[in-house]
Amino acid sequence: MEQLPRTGGLQKKFFIALLIAGIVPGIAALIATYLYSTYSLKHSIGSSFQEIARSTAIRIAAAVDTEIDRAVQLASLPLVVRHMVESANRRYAGKSDAEVRRLLAAEQSAWNASDQGRPTGGSAYSAQTTAYLKDWVSRWGYYVRVVIADRRGAIVASTDPQAPYLNDHQEWWQEAMEEGLDSAYVSSLRLDPQLNDYVFEVAVPIPDTDRAEPIGTVGLVIRRAVLMDTILPIRVGATGHGMLLDTEGTPLICPVLPPTAHLIHAALLNQIARDPDWQIRGGPAVHQEPAVDLDRREDACQRHAGPHGSGQAA
Repeated sequence: MEQLPRTGGLQKKFFIALLIAGIVPGIAALIATYLYSTYSLKHSIGSSFQEIARSTAIRIAAAVDTEIDRAVQLASLPLVVRHMVESANRRYAGKSDAEVRRLLAAEQSAWNASDQGRPTGGSAYSAQTTAYLKDWVSRWGYYVRVVIADRRGAIVASTDPQAPYLNDHQEWWQEAMEEGLDSAYVSSLRLDPQLNDYVFEVAVPIPDTDRAEPIGTVGLVIRRAVLMDTILPIRVGATGHGMLLDTEGTPLICPVLPPTAHLIHAALLNQIARDPDWQIRGGPAVHQEPAVDLDRREDACQRHAGPHGSGQAA
């Protein structure tokens, strides 16, 4: 009796072939979907972090610009500031450099010995201007001192009687006097040992009546609290926070740790300097950092800053 050929082997092979033909493209599609989803998620996270840092940088720049504008407004007051500085400068008229140095040395000794911190070169105008400055400072709570200095760096008026009388060696006075009328000086944050807090300085020149040359300077020393208000609200997830960094990678403002407790590593800092685009990096924390330049220069007014800052979302 003739046996019929078995078809089970052929069906099995056909089924396996179909299975392989379906699984391989499916796996490839799953891998492609995973890679695309991962890339999209990273790009979305990076864009979100970038926007947070960019908007924070804009707020920081606006806060600094506000302080510059206030200093410029003070410098432009004709009676309280400019007239008083012109009166202070007139006492140098007709004197040699040696005579001016002796005059300033005597006034410095009188300033250091005075409880009220009042220069002997013109106590009447100093008292009026000082009273106005103290009232001006009382409107805000983050000014350490306001100083008005003449063209020799001597104080005309100050809200702080402990301020040094001669400021011609101070960087803020030098920059404001040397860089021209359309300039403003903004320092980096520095630790004030007496306050045990970080501060920064803003200085602008005082123009003469014809706006031909500077006749003195207005200097503000400001607590970092005015900048912290822009950093503290940043929240990224459950534990993320924002920081303000200088170009050395040292945190200037951090709501979690002291400024010296952690540093950004050099490789990432160099990446920020070369490329403003965002980088996604794995590890226990994801750092997204565009450069935030506090040395902002505009056509109307040059902003001179110390170490530039960076915004970081950690």
